[in-house]
Amino acid sequence: MLLAFWSCEKDDPTVADTFIIRGQAELEAALPELRRAERIESLQLFGIEETDLRFLEHVRYIGHLILSHHDVLTSLDGLENLEAIGQLHLGVMRKLENVDALAGVLIEDGIRISNCRQLRGVTLSTAGTLDAISISTSDSLKSVNLPSVRIVRGPVSIADNRSLHTIALSQLQAVEDKLFISSLPALRSIKLGPAPVEVGSLAVQQSSGLADLSGMEGLRRVREMLTVRVMPQLTNLTALNETVVEGSMRLSGISRAALCTASGTIERSSLASLWASTADHEQFDSRQQVLEACR
Repeated sequence: MLLAFWSCEKDDPTVADTFIIRGQAELEAALPELRRAERIESLQLFGIEETDLRFLEHVRYIGHLILSHHDVLTSLDGLENLEAIGQLHLGVMRKLENVDALAGVLIEDGIRISNCRQLRGVTLSTAGTLDAISISTSDSLKSVNLPSVRIVRGPVSIADNRSLHTIALSQLQAVEDKLFISSLPALRSIKLGPAPVEVGSLAVQQSSGLADLSGMEGLRRVREMLTVRVMPQLTNLTALNETVVEGSMRLSGISRAALCTASGTIERSSLASLWASTADHEQFDSRQQVLEACR
């Protein structure tokens, strides 16, 4: 059922509160209002049969944009005139190839992209502070570039993108929750901001193309948990030489040589606990055991 809630400014047809549209028939019914709207507080579109979004070309602001389960949508063309989006959520769009139409659009609050299997790249302009970032399960995705974000109040999760080779968060200074990087077999580089960078927790795991953590040299503080696991090809952890971990550390499924390059971080950190294992099945459950093995 089509739901459209208009603002209290009933005499202003360019301002709308909420559209929840499921299917092409509901979209057709809403088109006259959508084509007049310039500001929409929440727009949720599910299962429409359009290849682009040109019916939204007059909209300047969307507070919360959800686009999901669109089988024929190949681009976001039609959103070029947007000035800002609060929350952006793109999901389950098997033919979406790019988000180029958002190149000049400011993302103000958060980003969630999932199951867009033909999407090749994500480069977005954002506010300096976001609530959360999640990008997952997009098989063709090669790069993620968010050059403006500095602080994320919630989690950052980039996972299960089998072709992704570059993550560039080049101004990132703080993730107040968890920075989670997982299951990216083609990943070659992770770029964070200049020192000092601080995160609540950090997990880098199951990304077999990553030889080291170059680009993360600015990381200075992990408040809770540092995890590096199932990375047998990892040659070293020297990028973390200046990192202090205040909670726990888990290093598993890496080579002994790579483990030993983290000995300075281990010695410097005020760890509540440490557990480590190598790809050759050596196990260590204390700071002292690791330091002795690496002497």
